[in-house]
Amino acid sequence: MTSRVERQIEWRRSKVAELDSQSRSQTEIANILHVSVGTINNDISFLKDQAKYNIRKYIDEKLPYEYERCVIGLNEIIKEAWDTANTEDRREKIQALSLASLPPSPVIVDLPDSPAIIIPLPIPEK
Repeated sequence: MTSRVERQIEWRRSKVAELDSQSRSQTEIANILHVSVGTINNDISFLKDQAKYNIRKYIDEKLPYEYERCVIGLNEIIKEAWDTANTEDRREKIQALSLASLPPSPVIVDLPDSPAIIIPLPIPEK
């Protein structure tokens, strides 16, 4: 069970993150929350460490699988495009060939509360 003090710290840190995202100075945040600038500095340091941990965890645990899913999906789309290109319908054939000949697009990974990461995909094997 979380203690009252721990809940207060968690609330304060969430307010610090909110006010910091509004580009307020540490002094302004301290005045608004009625705490010392040192406390705000410590909270921001904690939040940065927590963000680093969350990104590392995402990159280590989730990103490889998401990347692999994208590669597999794109390979399946290209395979289907080539299968469709073997049709008699000229219009369908042209559309399928134009899709199959596109270079692979990068994967854009959207991290929560962070800028997106763009990862180039390998060229699919034929």
